[in-house]
Amino acid sequence: MRTFTFLAVCVAILSIAIGCSKTALATSALSTAELAKMYEPSSLVEVRQVNDFPDDLKSVLSNYNIDVAKSHTRPGNFMVGGLSKTAALIEYEDLGYVPSYHAAVYVRAGAQWHRLWDWPISPVYTLRDLITVTRSLPP
Repeated sequence: MRTFTFLAVCVAILSIAIGCSKTALATSALSTAELAKMYEPSSLVEVRQVNDFPDDLKSVLSNYNIDVAKSHTRPGNFMVGGLSKTAALIEYEDLGYVPSYHAAVYVRAGAQWHRLWDWPISPVYTLRDLITVTRSLPP
């Protein structure tokens, strides 16, 4: 009887795990090339404050240690960015002994934002300059 119960529990756990992995695969089924097609820098509108980004994107940014609350408790400071319905380009300062600057592209596919690219860059102060700098970088 114990063996049967143990097997039933194992089957139930495996069924849940397989179901979850299929869901995860369905949401991440887009390739980097397909996501890249969704990024069009000419459609971006300049964003000067991190609070102007949608909440779901701010949540993703905080997962990458970008200080969206301006609490100075995370190592990444938002500098300037751009936003459209399907994409965002941001510059952030990575604080440390020697601060560095990065540009990152996020693309919205369905209900989720995905980090597409991230590059080290020299500091820039406008969206126009950020787009110019990132256009010359390899994906």
